Amino acid sequence: AADTSTEICFRFVEDPPDATFDLAVNNHIDVDGILSLFVLLNPEMSLANRVLLIGAAEHGDLQASASRDAVVLAQELTPFVNRAASEGESLQTLFAEAFELTIKILGGQHPESEAARLAWDQIDRGHQMLEDGTVTRTEFSSHLVGFELPKLDGQDLERALRVPDFSAIINDSVWLWPHCRNRDHENQVQLTSVPSGDGWFHDLWLPGHVWADTPSRWQVPGLRPTGGSNEWALDNAHLAARVEELRRMETAEGDWILAEQLTPFHSVEGRGFPVVLTFANSNRRQCPSSLSSSQVGTTLADCFEET
Repeated sequence: AADTSTEICFRFVEDPPDATFDLAVNNHIDVDGILSLFVLLNPEMSLANRVLLIGAAEHGDLQASASRDAVVLAQELTPFVNRAASEGESLQTLFAEAFELTIKILGGQHPESEAARLAWDQIDRGHQMLEDGTVTRTEFSSHLVGFELPKLDGQDLERALRVPDFSAIINDSVWLWPHCRNRDHENQVQLTSVPSGDGWFHDLWLPGHVWADTPSRWQVPGLRPTGGSNEWALDNAHLAARVEELRRMETAEGDWILAEQLTPFHSVEGRGFPVVLTFANSNRRQCPSSLSSSQVGTTLADCFEET
């Protein structure tokens, strides 16, 4: 067992069984899936680039922070994930092209694409904003950290509130990518808050790895598998009680909406994975709360502590 299929395959090629094999099957295409089969088919090159390949898989599948080279590799492979959804696309051809590209990248024979360079620029920009205080951090507890963004408007506010799709291409459509927050806080629940007018937009994000079986990463209390494919029920009575407290404190028009289930593609209606709590109007559209980031963070502070 390991946190990604890529790392599982590394353990296989590092200590293979006596039997031989001539077929490898992947049940869905994402960056981790592509790299898993790549490791099996190209063990020597893969072992020489173990850290890089695992980093790219974690970046692509778990919203994990990674080195520049790993981010670039993951972003170069992400278009193959999007192509897999196209009708008439040959998956065998897709894998072959993805493997050929990976070999060229690892061998230094592929010029970095403009899209991959811009992706890293967005990640690096996010790191800088966290370091220079443009985005402030508050540790409410060992497993809850708050991120307060500056006051924004127009397209910047839209970008700040956008929840990216799973396995997204990183560009300037998101003001602060979760991968940046996860550099130092991937094993914490994250409250993001954006001041607006007389109120605050709030989202509560679970770690990006919670949809998967990740034995070396923190397991969020109250998440239990439903038996569906990568589907989890959020059954945290302490969190539910604290949300009721937020509702009693709230004076703005709207309601605090708590997810009951989550998958890599769905959680809170209108927000998306891995957001599990937001303040929204009657149409389930996010709107400003009267409560400050400090009030919300302090109220939720102990919801995810181990008992």
